[in-house]
Amino acid sequence: MMQKTFYDFAGARNRILWERISNIITNKPGKLLSFYEVQQALSLHISNDKGLQEVSIDQIVGSVGRHQEFTRSFLPKNQYSEQRWCRVDGVYYQKGFEPIRVYKVSHVYFVVDGNHRVSVSRSHHIKTIEAYVVEYPSAVDIFAGDDMMAILKRYHKASLK
Repeated sequence: MMQKTFYDFAGARNRILWERISNIITNKPGKLLSFYEVQQALSLHISNDKGLQEVSIDQIVGSVGRHQEFTRSFLPKNQYSEQRWCRVDGVYYQKGFEPIRVYKVSHVYFVVDGNHRVSVSRSHHIKTIEAYVVEYPSAVDIFAGDDMMAILKRYHKASLK
């Protein structure tokens, strides 16, 4: 089992180069969004608990505290996270995952707890994950393909109306 999880981690790390090339060609964002940056930019202060939901992993585009540790598709950026990632991968093989915790803003989600579970799930091509959701209502739409610049432009345009 341990060898399988290390193989999975190496595969995830190796995909980073191809993801970067693809992002350049397709003009897709490569960085995870920071919830705190989005929260501050959009003045998000009110939240509503939405309970346990099935969340599309493709709609998870950011993190509350670990946006610099993973790529936009939750590939692990740092070799130092190998042991943690492999432990989480081992849990996936043995019994599956407990729900993660996310914040929802418009059409996208930010991981509060469960970044490695999202990373491992994506590496296994899982499409959805159970999550406890807290929603922050937003005056502007945010979509999975948006980077911070697109969000700010949309917010500025909406505030001029």
